Amino acid sequence: MPRVAVVHPLQAVRTLAAQILSAAGMAPIEAETADDARAVMRIDPPEVAIVDESLAAALAPLPVPWIALGRKGPRAPLVARGASCVVEKPFAAEDLLRAVAWALDLNPARHR
Repeated sequence: MPRVAVVHPLQAVRTLAAQILSAAGMAPIEAETADDARAVMRIDPPEVAIVDESLAAALAPLPVPWIALGRKGPRAPLVARGASCVVEKPFAAEDLLRAVAWALDLNPARHR
């Protein structure tokens, strides 16, 4: 069961993403702040992280492939910080799951 960190300052977004991931057979790990996310990454890094664009600068670089949740607009700054891809907010469940599946494929050795 792949573990996916969901790093977002809003509880509602973390809960929605966690529900989508759980329904797809993944184990979400929620983090509200960059400090919370760093603690998760140190203890037992997940296979993939989903990170809000507002926290990307504070977290880069991450030890796992990560997906940026970003608003409509230029994606190059998020990719330059290391994002594997960007999912536009508001996101659809299928877009988020497609991005997570793609990111898991980037690092198959970590996939448990």
